[in-house]
Amino acid sequence: MNEIMKRVRWSLMVLGIALFAMTGLAATNDVSGMLQKGLFEEEANRNLDAAIQAYQGAIAQTDKDRKFAATAIFRLGECYRKQGKTNEATVQYERIVKEFADQPELVKLSQGYVENGGKSSVTNGTFVDRLQATVKSPPPAGVLGFRPALSVEDQKIEQIQNMIKDSPDLINTPVNGAAPLNQAADEGQLKVVKFLLDNGANIEAIDTQTGRTPLIEASQRGNKSMVALLLEHGANVNAMQRGSARLTSRATSAPSTDELGYTSLHHAAMNGFRAIAEELIAHKADVNARSQNGKSPLHLAAEKGFKSVAELLLAKGAEVNAVDSAGNTPLYAAALAANRAIVELLLANHADANIRNVEGYAPLHVAASDRGLEIVKLLLEKNADIKAKTRNGYTPLMAAVSTGSKQAVDLLLATGAEVNAQTDQNQTALNLAVANRSADIVASIFKSKPQLEVLNNQGYTPLQSALVNNDVKIAGLLLDAGANVNAPFKQGGASPMQIAVQQRNQQMITLLLEHKADINQQDNGGTTAISMAKSYANRSDVAAIDREKMSEIVEQLRKAGANENLRRLSVIGISREDLIKDIFLKGTNAYNNYTLFELIARSYTPDAWANHWTAKGEEPPGLRFPDFTKITISRLEEDGRTNSLKLNLEAALTNGDCSKDILLKWGDIVEIPELDHSVTEQWSGLPGKITATLIKCLERNVTIIVKGKSTKVILAPGLPTVAEFQAQFVSRPASPDIRISSFWLPKVLFEANVLLASSDLTRVKVKRTDPGTKKTEEMVFDLKADIQKRTQQGKLPTRQFVFAYVKLNRPIDETEPFMSANSLWLRDGDVIEIPEKQP
Repeated sequence: MNEIMKRVRWSLMVLGIALFAMTGLAATNDVSGMLQKGLFEEEANRNLDAAIQAYQGAIAQTDKDRKFAATAIFRLGECYRKQGKTNEATVQYERIVKEFADQPELVKLSQGYVENGGKSSVTNGTFVDRLQATVKSPPPAGVLGFRPALSVEDQKIEQIQNMIKDSPDLINTPVNGAAPLNQAADEGQLKVVKFLLDNGANIEAIDTQTGRTPLIEASQRGNKSMVALLLEHGANVNAMQRGSARLTSRATSAPSTDELGYTSLHHAAMNGFRAIAEELIAHKADVNARSQNGKSPLHLAAEKGFKSVAELLLAKGAEVNAVDSAGNTPLYAAALAANRAIVELLLANHADANIRNVEGYAPLHVAASDRGLEIVKLLLEKNADIKAKTRNGYTPLMAAVSTGSKQAVDLLLATGAEVNAQTDQNQTALNLAVANRSADIVASIFKSKPQLEVLNNQGYTPLQSALVNNDVKIAGLLLDAGANVNAPFKQGGASPMQIAVQQRNQQMITLLLEHKADINQQDNGGTTAISMAKSYANRSDVAAIDREKMSEIVEQLRKAGANENLRRLSVIGISREDLIKDIFLKGTNAYNNYTLFELIARSYTPDAWANHWTAKGEEPPGLRFPDFTKITISRLEEDGRTNSLKLNLEAALTNGDCSKDILLKWGDIVEIPELDHSVTEQWSGLPGKITATLIKCLERNVTIIVKGKSTKVILAPGLPTVAEFQAQFVSRPASPDIRISSFWLPKVLFEANVLLASSDLTRVKVKRTDPGTKKTEEMVFDLKADIQKRTQQGKLPTRQFVFAYVKLNRPIDETEPFMSANSLWLRDGDVIEIPEKQP
């Protein structure tokens, strides 16, 4: 053991002497010291981590001493191999093979390792043998008179010389899209570039993958010496980047398609290379050159925030108000980048603060969009139009609101922004603030007294939006500011209180009550808040926790004085067991009254009984097998009591006795029980005699007058006729009269096919004579929307209401698309006049 250590010490001494001799001309050469330290730590101390650190330090000095650097790389690989890190070792060996062809012995050893997957294919010998081999090896190139190792650039030149020796034209042959000159310019190899230029390389060669010329490559790299060299040799200073830009393995920065048409000056500007820009401009670079998307170098300097470059460009004549293909100016780009210094510079150089892009956005729009209050102030000081609108109607104030920039909102409002301006979607700043749930901005807007009832594109007022969002805080702010607590929703007429109930928000309900909301307000279907809450509380398809919450709300509304019968007084319905179906709705105008026969006929149209409600997921019971001998009318009296009226209509309906038909009252619920029958019996509809009676008793005649021409129309319920009972109908001579299975005014007008292009549907007049008093009344209706929808769509959608009182929340009517609580139910003798449109 002692003998081995002596040999180690002797070898290290010899190595030290050799290293000292080799560094005699450069005593400060750190590579030798690091290599010596690495060898000692590796073999003597067995401290591989310390050895790795030393070898890595030596490698960093590659350009100073290739011999020692190559040795260090090899030893680094050896350390990794000894640690079992085969992959790391292989990387080092491969580097020797690729980068140090001038070190044949090390290359040979490394190749052996690479070919054997990191395992040695040669005999390493003893440590002493290897130390002695190291000492005996030739000294570093250039130190003791040996042939100097070629530098990377010299190697490249040698390769090119060999390539063009017999074929000079190969000097411009591209590899992976780049000619040798492009690649050398990109890698900053001045010596290679000069050699290529001296040997006829094309100075305007275009890299087919980046679209760049050598000058553009050098400019985007910021290599002033290279730029100067290329310009001295006549490179086109205004050549544009072109072609299909895409990432290559060779490129360290991938060009984007936005760079198409960029000149060298564009690249210098976008990278902040002022010295390069000065050199290019000195050689007559166009400071206003435009890229494919219309950007000038000043656009890029402003966008990237390079003030010194922007100052240079402006001083050299750059157009301060140049617009790109999107209509954006450098000022817009600077505001978008939130660069105050550039904005200030451009404004000082007379940039126009009111130029808008193709979408109508001005610099103030983007500045207000959370880009910094100081930029907003700068633009306003230069008379930026505070009321400027984009193509979709957005103002700078709306931009600030939409991005939650409260300080910008306050500043713009204080400077005179129009608080009630509307977008093309009818949005105001207040609508946007509520939709974004920005309570602090809503409070700021209130200081400018905004309109509180403007409908947005969904048809909601700001308060209604807050209700839909379940936002109690903003709802409170709006109510305190005077928002209409009872404003009904446009679609369905639901009240704010009903929405709060639907949301199961007791805090919102309390807030509305504190602001004197009408607790008994009804929607278009007659539903009140408490009737809806009770309906939900009793529904089996609603989760138990929600039913419990609704029960609590029912009590809350009851204590607040809700009228539990009010909703019922707005409908006439039909029932069986615990199921209720609303058949007729009172509406706000209360034009219509209905009879018992009309209710029965309407309930037994083929579509009606086929589509009745379902109870608890069972087979739809509808009103099959009706027992007309046991009809019960449940009538709600004014004092809240309920009376029951028992009727037997079997004989009247079977024998065609129209005199038994009676007028129903609002709030009546007609129960038709089920006739006892075999459980296997299939119901085929109403008996023919009953159908015939209903058709006979309810048939009526109306007259439609259009441009002075009268058309007789026969109306009848939509029940199937039965041939053997035709004799019961009133005998009439054959006539061309039109027959329609509906009593609703809009549908009758549409299906009568008498309307003209000149017909004014906004002023449809109906004259009705009371058969008892003989007095005539006139009613006027606007049917334009209903008729137009029917014409455009082929059919109207089923009339939908926001809330329904029935146990299952279904539409009020599924079979009559023209049915509306405020539509007119035509009577016998009605005369309908359609005026012409006024000029």
